Amino acid sequence: MLLYHYTSRVHLPRILRAGVLLPSTSNLDLVSEGRVHEAPDVVWLTSHDHPGAGHGLYRSVADKTEIRITVELPRDWPKRWTKWAVAQGASARGMGWLTDTGGGQEAADSWWVVTRPIPFRYWRAVEHRVGPLFVDGALVHELDWEAVEMERTDGTVAPAFPTLYEGRAR
Repeated sequence: MLLYHYTSRVHLPRILRAGVLLPSTSNLDLVSEGRVHEAPDVVWLTSHDHPGAGHGLYRSVADKTEIRITVELPRDWPKRWTKWAVAQGASARGMGWLTDTGGGQEAADSWWVVTRPIPFRYWRAVEHRVGPLFVDGALVHELDWEAVEMERTDGTVAPAFPTLYEGRAR
């Protein structure tokens, strides 16, 4: 199953050094009445290849629309957020709030969660967005993406990851 994880340039070096997408807060403490971070942590993913659907990505201090990591996962790993959250005890009111702040129902329908780390061998691309996401307040629908580059120890620069679908067996 092909999915996308969006993050910022600020977070990318740590992700690349670790070679793994690590789970972080599932936000269930925000959508479950009276809970304080007792839910499992998750890696947030979406089936949208464009960050403009909202997803709560540009409500952060860091611009989480800058970097797109494409992953291809075994079908039994990702869980639809809406079903997973209900199974974890999320309230309808809380889920509605997160859906509203995260771009609406269309965005929420594209959300997937994985409760385990996603190692490098499942990554298919690491790209940075070229150009703005909005121009004069309007969403740019056709975005350009380029491979993220890293400086090697010998001073040369190379893609941090091969282009999409190259080198599947990692």
